[in-house]
Amino acid sequence: LEEILKNVNEFDLTMSELQEAYRKANTSERYHRFGFDLDQSKKKGSCWFFIVGQYVRFTAMDWSGNIPKYEWDTHQKTPGTLFSPELKKAIEEEDKRLAKELHEKRSQAVKTAEELWRLCVNSESPYLTAKGLPKGSLYGAGIFYEKNSTEPITCIPLKNTKGDLLNIERIYPDSSKRVLWGGEVSGLFHAIGDPTSKIGYLCEGFATGASIHEACGGYVICARNAGNLPRVADGLMEANVHKYWIIVADSDANKIGNIKANEALKVFKEDGDEGEILLPKFTKREIKNPKASDINDLY
Repeated sequence: LEEILKNVNEFDLTMSELQEAYRKANTSERYHRFGFDLDQSKKKGSCWFFIVGQYVRFTAMDWSGNIPKYEWDTHQKTPGTLFSPELKKAIEEEDKRLAKELHEKRSQAVKTAEELWRLCVNSESPYLTAKGLPKGSLYGAGIFYEKNSTEPITCIPLKNTKGDLLNIERIYPDSSKRVLWGGEVSGLFHAIGDPTSKIGYLCEGFATGASIHEACGGYVICARNAGNLPRVADGLMEANVHKYWIIVADSDANKIGNIKANEALKVFKEDGDEGEILLPKFTKREIKNPKASDINDLY
């Protein structure tokens, strides 16, 4: 439990929570889920123990895309362990259950995304206006109004390279961002501009992408975050979307943007495309916000 806790600190779990969950899983029908919060304001994921005899598996799932963030089991702890036929069958059943659950959640998220997108309208986005972008410009996004609310929510369609709408990122008036729970996220993106352009820009956030398009035109791919940059690059190469790629990363304090941008550039170059990385540089005169980190902060 100490090893697990050390590797899932982003989920804000405590040792007492892990101990209680382990106890419940060990005394129930093999399985216990915990650390689950629909409004995504406290826990950031869904975690569970799966126990059969002396075999223990722990899984921590990222709520934003049902992506396993961390997995541990006794087989990893003791390499070479031989599973009994009964245990192998139980593990196979658990894997099938998880795969079915993920498929059902992603299918529901697609339906919700389609319904939500049908309700979106062309209107002004307070979020984009606050970012200094031209009033009325949506860059392929839409505006949604929740029932009995006059507050516009900026909705950004997230698609794969086939053009399938699989999720929607919602940006609320307070600038908080949420994707549809349970939906696919990894490798999805939002595209702005002319796909036939010889130059492609790969960036993180939507406002950054809109700012790039205003300044440079071209074809802009918004990957949402740094971690998704190499995944999107992989998908673009598999779909034979070849260009000269300029990867515009955020200049974060932890340098994760630069790290992931280099990974994405490596993907492009391994497939024969050329490109470069562009990081924003701030002077004392240009920077107004100590948290400024992306191209939009310079726009």
